[in-house]
Amino acid sequence: RAQCYLLLGRPEPALGELTLLHDLHKLLDGKPTLLVAAMINVAITGLYTSIIADGFSLHAWREPELLALQKQLAEINLPPIVLAALRTEGAATCQTLLNLKPAEVIELFRFDQAKSSPWAKFTDPTYLLLKVAPRGWTYQNLVRAATLGQEINFGTFDPRTGLVHPGKVAAGGQALEDAMKHWSPYTILARVALPNFSRAMQTAARNQTFINEALIVCALERHRAARGEFPESLAALVPSFAETFPRDLFGGQPFHYRREPGAGFTLYSVGWNETDDGGRAATTTGPALDYMKGDWVWQTPLK
Repeated sequence: RAQCYLLLGRPEPALGELTLLHDLHKLLDGKPTLLVAAMINVAITGLYTSIIADGFSLHAWREPELLALQKQLAEINLPPIVLAALRTEGAATCQTLLNLKPAEVIELFRFDQAKSSPWAKFTDPTYLLLKVAPRGWTYQNLVRAATLGQEINFGTFDPRTGLVHPGKVAAGGQALEDAMKHWSPYTILARVALPNFSRAMQTAARNQTFINEALIVCALERHRAARGEFPESLAALVPSFAETFPRDLFGGQPFHYRREPGAGFTLYSVGWNETDDGGRAATTTGPALDYMKGDWVWQTPLK
């Protein structure tokens, strides 16, 4: 609906739709969530940001909407939500497997439905562990999952500085891969219990980066509307159009900005590779962007 309002040149009701989405997001604040819920939150927030970008490309936003959106964007902080969900996920999985009877766990994982024949069931090591292995083996799996989960998540995001550390995310992913490389009855359930934390954290960091960039673009557009052009530097926006700006999640430096010929600008983060590539995004073999390489550049519409 917000997109339709923007196409009709009606920014005020479009803002109303986005404000509803933003306020619903607040309902999750302070509540423990599992990773699926956290990543749905991340995805919807990314959609919210992409609609804001559509408004920029259509030149639809006016000063009242830009000011309101700027305030909303400043309230969003995705990485700590995902990190908390990863911790909750590990605790909830361990608690579930600890308290449920083996038959209940089998039903929970739907082994009886997933495996079409008795032979398929009894050649599945996870099914065998739950069905016939000593209970102590399950406890060993839970210990492994809990300790490894703490190791791979530790230091990936620093709540004090607000920085994400891709190197530690990669190290944690490698530690998980090494731990699961060799078969062991003590790691079968741990494979199930540990989610793909590295992809979750990268997605949260990417969407948060575009949220932070959208906030800056709100101030840039307000400056252009008031002064007739984009500023020479982001410092010129303070304090008239913003009191302060978020820093790049990678390294904590200000976002890179330059005014381009033709009344445009380039705004970017150094991205997951933590290297300044001069505002150049990397692409895959197709049209999609490669977020492992290159800079994370603000685009309108956001892609």
